[in-house]
Amino acid sequence: MDKTLNDYFSNLSYLDVQSFKNISIIGVKTVTSNDKIVDLLPLKKGLDLGLVTISECEDGPSVNRVSVKNNAVTPLLILDGEELMGAKQNRIANNTYIIPAKTRMDIGVSCTEEGRWSSSFSDFKYSDHFASSSVRRAKSEEIYKSLNRDGTRSPNQSRVWSEINDEIYSLDVESDTSALRDMYTINKNRFEEYQSHFPIQENQTGSIIFINGKLVGVELFHDSNLYKNYHDKIVESYIPNAIKSGGETLAKVDYDVLLKDFIDNILDSNPESFDIHGLNDEYRIDDENITGSITLLDDDIISSSLFKKVES
Repeated sequence: MDKTLNDYFSNLSYLDVQSFKNISIIGVKTVTSNDKIVDLLPLKKGLDLGLVTISECEDGPSVNRVSVKNNAVTPLLILDGEELMGAKQNRIANNTYIIPAKTRMDIGVSCTEEGRWSSSFSDFKYSDHFASSSVRRAKSEEIYKSLNRDGTRSPNQSRVWSEINDEIYSLDVESDTSALRDMYTINKNRFEEYQSHFPIQENQTGSIIFINGKLVGVELFHDSNLYKNYHDKIVESYIPNAIKSGGETLAKVDYDVLLKDFIDNILDSNPESFDIHGLNDEYRIDDENITGSITLLDDDIISSSLFKKVES
C-alpha cells in the first residue's frame, strides 16, 4: 500500500485554483503512463437505466442495511456518502462498494431522515446528492472506531443525525423529517451560485478543498472519466460546511505548504486494511489529523475521500 500511495501522489499535478467567498478548490489530474481503463457502472447511471435496484432487505427492513441488485454485466460502483431516497427512509452508503455483475448484496448504510419510518415508494431512487463533508467525516471516524472495537461497521447513527440537524439548523432549513436532502433542495439556488464558480477542468481527476484558508478535504479518483460523474456533487457537499463556518471572503493561503503537509501526513499514516464485501479492497486512515478511506481494485486506487479532522 505504501508504494501504491507514493506512486499515486508522485503522479499528481495541480490545476488552477478556483475560489468563491470562503471556498477555494484546487483541481488535480494524474500524470501517468498508466492508461488502464476501469469499467465500472456509476450508481446513478445504473438506477437510471434500470440495471440496478435497491430496496429494503429481504429479511426485513433495517435502518443500517439495504439490498442492492446489480443486474448489469459490469461491476457497480457505490461511493461512500452517496444518498438514496425513498423506501422507509433516506439513506447514505457507509462505505464504497464495488458490487460484481449479476449479484445481489446487502450494504451498510446510515439514515439521513430521522423523522420518517414509512414507505413513500417501495424501492430507492437516486437522491442526486452526497452526504455533506461534515457528515462523511463524522461517519468515517465512527466506523473506524467500530472496526477497531469489535470488527463491525456501526456508523453511530445518533452522531450522523446530530451532524445533519446541526447543518439544517445553521442553514435555517425547515424539514418535517429532518432530511439531509431538504437542506440541498431548499437551498438549491444558493448552492448553485457557489457551484457555478467551480466548473470541472480538463482532465481533472479530483479536488482539494479549502475553507477559510484551511485544507478540509481531498477527493481523488482513478481517472477523469470516472471523476466527471461526481464532480458537482462533491463540490456541493462542502458548501454547507463553508456557509456554517461563517466566512464570506477568501483567506490568504500558502497552498503549497498546506498541500505538502497534508500529503506528507497521508504518506506517513500507515493505512489499515479492512475486509469488505465486494470486489474492492478498503484502506482506512484515522489519526490525530486525518480520517477517511481509500478504495482499491486490483491494486489501482479507484477513489479516496480524506478529511482533515476538526480542531478542538
